Amino acid sequence: MNKLTPNQNLFENIKNLIEQTKQTVAVAVNSLMTLMYWNMGKTINDEIIKNLLILKLENEKEKIFLENK
Repeated sequence: MNKLTPNQNLFENIKNLIEQTKQTVAVAVNSLMTLMYWNMGKTINDEIIKNLLILKLENEKEKIFLENK
């Protein structure tokens, strides 16, 4: 009496498909979130480096200006 009826087997198959799809979606979302956070960090880092270079150039320009006075 432990035999699955065709409907129970169908529902079990559908349930397994849903669970597999949920797992696949979770992995895809996690990968995309990781990529997004990496890009955010790179963007912030690039901006910091750019600003540091600008400050350094401004300091060098001021130093050259004062030396030529």
